[in-house]
Amino acid sequence: MSEIAFCQHCQRPVCGIKYGDRMILYLDRFKSLPEDLREVKEPMRFSAHGLSDALGIPIAAVYRTKDGLIEMGYLDITRNWLLTSNGKRVYLYSLTDRGRRYAAELRTFQQRVAEALP
Repeated sequence: MSEIAFCQHCQRPVCGIKYGDRMILYLDRFKSLPEDLREVKEPMRFSAHGLSDALGIPIAAVYRTKDGLIEMGYLDITRNWLLTSNGKRVYLYSLTDRGRRYAAELRTFQQRVAEALP
């Protein structure tokens, strides 16, 4: 399952983006998580449900995709859960250095493809 990306200039389809790539590009917009998770202002943004809501992808796809991203070394999961304001326990996800390098490469690739389109 993938979504079509559109060129920001001409709005033509560029290439399909897989869920993992979308998650990586989304998380790359934020700084790494601090050691003390209580300092995180919007913890749901970094949770599975937050990723699902922000990216418009099914929660089951987030859970399946995150396992692969963790195995590849792109994604890191907090070792301790965080209690949200409504009393739910959540684990937070952040990119590793390898994940941030991959995000930069992915953006470069997308830009080159967009520039190559007539």
